[in-house]
Formats: sequence, structure tokens, C-alpha cells
Amino acid sequence: MDRRIEELVSGSKSFFNIPSIEIEKTISSKKTIPTSLDWRDKGVITPVYNQGTSPKYSTVVAVEAIESFQAIRGGKLEKGSIDQVSDCCENTIDILDCILNKMGGSLCRESDYKSSNITCDRNACQPFAVFNNLKVLKVANEYTMLEWIQDSPLYVGVNAADFGFEIYKSGVYSNPECANGTVDHVLQIVGYGIESGTPYWLCKNSWSSAWGDQGYIRLERGKNTCRIADYVAQVEYRTNDAFPIISYVFTMIYLFADYLGFTTFCKTITIILSFIAFTKPFTFQYLWSGVIVVFGIYLNAHGQNKKSIETYTRFIDNHSLMKFRRQSSNY
Repeated sequence: MDRRIEELVSGSKSFFNIPSIEIEKTISSKKTIPTSLDWRDKGVITPVYNQGTSPKYSTVVAVEAIESFQAIRGGKLEKGSIDQVSDCCENTIDILDCILNKMGGSLCRESDYKSSNITCDRNACQPFAVFNNLKVLKVANEYTMLEWIQDSPLYVGVNAADFGFEIYKSGVYSNPECANGTVDHVLQIVGYGIESGTPYWLCKNSWSSAWGDQGYIRLERGKNTCRIADYVAQVEYRTNDAFPIISYVFTMIYLFADYLGFTTFCKTITIILSFIAFTKPFTFQYLWSGVIVVFGIYLNAHGQNKKSIETYTRFIDNHSLMKFRRQSSNY
């Protein structure tokens, strides 16, 4: 229990003062929701962390959420730098918002980051993970949480001060009194399922694998157990799929306009629209944008060549006509 004493003494409750919200029981999901999910089976969850007496549990879970998100995106599962986040952000429940706005949503590997004298040095190492948007649940809704977790694990606040929570070993924890306390801890929801007819959330804690069920706890789902639905966040990388298509259409219009002779203005707009389509990190939009640029160069060169041929043809025609007139005047 030393770690809980350290957390409480550190004043975590002062910044985890979240008003209790009545849970919303509606769903308008178009996604197919399977009866169970465990992101561990997909190899995108790092081993259980042992925070010891450190109160930086928000930092730990935030880094774990980003690690899993990056692995799901197609990257390799790697350990992110907790120290990097600690150097930039306070250990508050909305720490992911700080990572997004102060660190640019980027995270370095644990092995790459070295603390410097510069406070929050964003150039200290090369990031391996990045996100550009943070979704935060506005109304406590465990049905929406089911929809979100299909994309990646969730970062959630909970009331972990309940004695039954602290000594948890196995099964589905469902003490209704746990919902009455203060949100004073965070967990990573890595899945869900049903055990003996009781739906649950599968949550990863940061109290070492010796705690709970090998570092995990199953909290009853659908009853806002331990206020698990009061603060829910998820990182994502958002792209506007419609915008590149629109930019491609306008680019093609300007390219053909250039081909028809409207040169300078069209070249400028073509370059701007082509490179607006580029996004970070690398996506196939790079290739499409590159194709458009190359095609534009071809059309421009072809147009210039066509103009040169027309000029040469007019010169030959005029020269021939003048020669014919001189010959005709001799007769």
C-alpha cells in the first residue's frame, strides 16, 4: 500500500476533482461491436509497469496509451520515454492534452531520450510515435467507450482509494460504493468481455505485475464502476480524407488550364494544392501528390513544346507565303 500512500500524499485528488456524471445509456454506433476484445492478444500492449512509490501514474499510463496507439498504426511496439513527458508536463489527469499541445503529440523512445538543461526540449531526440488529436468523452457513456476501444486502448480516470480495489486479486470487481469516491488514479483499458454473465472492462494498472491479476483488474462494465466513465480519453491521428481528394480535383483543373495557356497563376496554384495534400507521417498521399506534380511538369513541358511548334509552324508558313508571293510577282 506504500504506493497508494505516496499518491494520496502527493495531492493527486486536488487535480482529479471531477464531478460525478450520470451515465448516458444510448448508443448510435455504426461499428460492429464484438462481445469481447483484448488488445494484448494483438501484441500492442507493453508489460505492466511498476511505478513504485512514484506519483507519476498519469505520465506512465499516457505513455502506454501512445505506445499502443503507435503499434496499432503499424509501428513496432516500443517503450516510450516517461522522463520526456515528465520534463514537459505535470502529472495531471489531462496530461495527454499537454503532450499534444506542448510536445506536438510526439514521443521519443525510452532508450533515445536524454534529459537536458533545456526545459521540455522537443529536439532532444527523434520521436517514434505521434498523434495529432485527442478525443475526450464529454458525457459518461460506456457504450461510446465500447465503440472507441475498437480503435485503440483507452486512458481513463478511476477512484482507486476503495480498499477492495487496493487488495483486488481476481474476478470482476463491482463494489457500488467505489463510484462515490473521488477520481484519484488512472488506468489503461486494454479490453473488455463477460465473465460468469457479468460484463467487465479489462484494465491495466501501474502497480507492478505482483498486484491484482498479474497487474490487471476487471471492473464491472455498464455501471460506471469506480467512476471509470467520468474521464475517458483516446489519442488518434486524424486526416481529412475528403480534403486531399478535393485538392487533387482542383489541381487537375489548374493543370489543364495551364495546358491551355493560363501559365503563371496556374503553376502557383498547382504547387500549393499539390503539397497541401502531403501529411505527416508518410502516407500514400505523398505518392499521389508526387504523381500530380510530375504530371503537371509533363503538361507544362508539353504545352511549352506545343507553343514552340506552333510558333515554328507559323514562321515556316509565313516564310513560304512570302517566297510564293515573290515568285508570283516575277511573273
